[in-house]
Amino acid sequence: MKTLTPRIKRKTVLELEHASKCYFLGETTCSALDNINLKISAGEAILIIGPSGSGKSTMLHLLGCLDKPSKGKVFLDGADIMEMSEEELTRARGKKIGFIFQFFFLIPTLNAVENVELPMIFDGATAEERRERAINLLKKVGLGERLWHVPSQLSGGQRQRVAIARALANDPLIILADEPTGNLDSKSGAEILKLFEELHKKEGRTIIIVTHDPGLLKHTQRVVEIKDGKIESNKQVVKK
Repeated sequence: MKTLTPRIKRKTVLELEHASKCYFLGETTCSALDNINLKISAGEAILIIGPSGSGKSTMLHLLGCLDKPSKGKVFLDGADIMEMSEEELTRARGKKIGFIFQFFFLIPTLNAVENVELPMIFDGATAEERRERAINLLKKVGLGERLWHVPSQLSGGQRQRVAIARALANDPLIILADEPTGNLDSKSGAEILKLFEELHKKEGRTIIIVTHDPGLLKHTQRVVEIKDGKIESNKQVVKK
């Protein structure tokens, strides 16, 4: 008799449960997300894709716990964010989620090391701990020769590498990236995606990429397509 190897059930680190989000413009109600159900497990690499106006940015804000749903629930590492105070939510978000954005959002007057140190200041690390970890992270992303450069002295790809190092500063469970290659040339974009793959495959981090670009499909395990505020499809990516 053939023995079947049981599938390992991985922990759910993010979940949207019947989540809806409405915005009010005067007397008009705009539904950005409608009754979304989505579970993301530890160690998954997921692409959330959709055209402009589809609701993917709103979904990003809910998954990143930057906003709360009008209806339904959001769970971060098993905890219902609707039951958290703003202080508790800020602390949990800062510890468990690392954010990477299309336009980097680096502080222009700070050098690379100082930009990476910022999240650790709010997490209570000592100056010595911050400096050592920031330098190690920048070396890890290939910027060992650019530690003391300010953003204006770095290329777009290098600035995004600083942003990735900053996202890793507090050793988060989840990396949430919003159009991470959208402001880069093709060579720099490919290098950044390679970094994401290393974070996923070698370190087992949960990677969530929000984009409109279907070219990123091959870098993920699952694709969630969103349209008109609803999930159109949710399926595994078949590797060729």
